[in-house]
Amino acid sequence: MNGTAGQLAGERAQAGTCPVRKIKEVTAQVQNLAAQPVTNQVIIQGMVQKQVFYVGVDNIVRHEAEEVPFSCALEVPGTAPGMGVVARAEVEYLIWRLSTDHARLLQQIVLVVQARVFAADGTVVGEASRQVLVEHIREFICVLKRPILVGAVFETRAQVLLVRELPLVAVKIKGVTAEVQDVTYRQINGSVVVSGVLHQQLYYVTTEGVVRLAVEDVAFTHALPLPALQPGASVEVAVKVEFLIPELLPVRGLLRLKAVLLIEVVAIIFDEVVQVVQDVRGPGIRVSRVAIRQDGRTVEVATDVTGPGIVRVERRTVWVDVVEDGTERLMPLQVVTEVVLSP
Repeated sequence: MNGTAGQLAGERAQAGTCPVRKIKEVTAQVQNLAAQPVTNQVIIQGMVQKQVFYVGVDNIVRHEAEEVPFSCALEVPGTAPGMGVVARAEVEYLIWRLSTDHARLLQQIVLVVQARVFAADGTVVGEASRQVLVEHIREFICVLKRPILVGAVFETRAQVLLVRELPLVAVKIKGVTAEVQDVTYRQINGSVVVSGVLHQQLYYVTTEGVVRLAVEDVAFTHALPLPALQPGASVEVAVKVEFLIPELLPVRGLLRLKAVLLIEVVAIIFDEVVQVVQDVRGPGIRVSRVAIRQDGRTVEVATDVTGPGIVRVERRTVWVDVVEDGTERLMPLQVVTEVVLSP
């Protein structure tokens, strides 16, 4: 990989695309208040309903509602189960702030809770009030991205015919095998020049009825054009015997061996920077990640994201060095490039 990859690998994940640019307003009120008299106490329960108005990254003002339950106990001596209770709860003040990464809204709500207890004849048994602190953290879904350098894949293939004539007199071909050995390649001016040796073993029957073995090594060299090839590109070469055809030419006293080789070249060129999702943070969000290498460093990228608020996940297949496969070879990996959140 080149120097650009090292620079990219060293970068931190971006601050991301948390949907909140700033908080415009937060309001709160108490609803569903309930009071339960017990011995010398009144148990108060209720719900703080909040309205959050925020400016999104698209500069559109949006609104979200949420409810936070609370409960408290007021000391009222003389209270007994079954007595009448009149309870009130009001928001005294509300403090909120947006976290520096815009991922959380931190809220503190101070309530004033009051209760008056009545006996069966309507006389007041007692009353009490107190402040109740309700703290709540609202988590927004944040998509964190980072740039990675990925490989573009270029492939080419070619068939090469090798013909070898042996001065052998035979009445029958018993069998023939062949394998490719000593394959090497070099990059020259937008081409990959592949060389090697085809090792052939031929078993034939002579006119005396004797089975003999003939061994032939045939050297070959073939250039495959690959215009996109760049110096230092990762290249993989595979050569295999596709067809093997022995022919008897008794009139000429020759034995001809025809072999068709299939040469395949795969070149991976690092020439594209892709913004990929590294993490998604938010309540109920589940992220699957895979570790990859970038210029000797290990970074994690997301391969799947699920959970509430996720409308769509966009993916792309890229060629990268995956840590888990235990090799340094590049392989295709489907990564998440975009997460679309509900409006």
